[in-house]
Amino acid sequence: LGLLGLDFEGNSELKDGIENGLSLVENVGEAYKYLAFGFGWFLSKVFMIDFLSVILALMSGILFGGVIQGAMVSTLFATLASIIGFQLARTLLRERVEKEVESRPAFRAIDRAVSKDGFKTVLTLRLAPILPIPLGAYNYVYGVSSVSLLDFSG
Repeated sequence: LGLLGLDFEGNSELKDGIENGLSLVENVGEAYKYLAFGFGWFLSKVFMIDFLSVILALMSGILFGGVIQGAMVSTLFATLASIIGFQLARTLLRERVEKEVESRPAFRAIDRAVSKDGFKTVLTLRLAPILPIPLGAYNYVYGVSSVSLLDFSG
């Protein structure tokens, strides 16, 4: 487990984050639990807080009654939050994101790959165990690329 980064005893920061998150939503109503969880995904995706994404994904099974239920809820909120970042890159943040993409070789490479094979590239990078750029940046790089919203979210 330690090799996979899932050794909670060896990573007190991750363990504390999960415990704090669980205690935060433990005593709220069911609707608030979903709202808080969705807001957490919004923060993690829009502000590119990758460690929060890991904490939310690991907490989801405990919060929502099992691994399958948690994965479904987590996937829904992660996708919705990613679409918000994607759309921000297409609209309000377009110029700023385009400058960042132009200034970084890894971002430019992803942009070129996505322009050739949109869905295939997005899917491949989502399944890749090692990523060339921070996880949170993908939504923005894809947002200024030619990939369609359907290919991005599909």
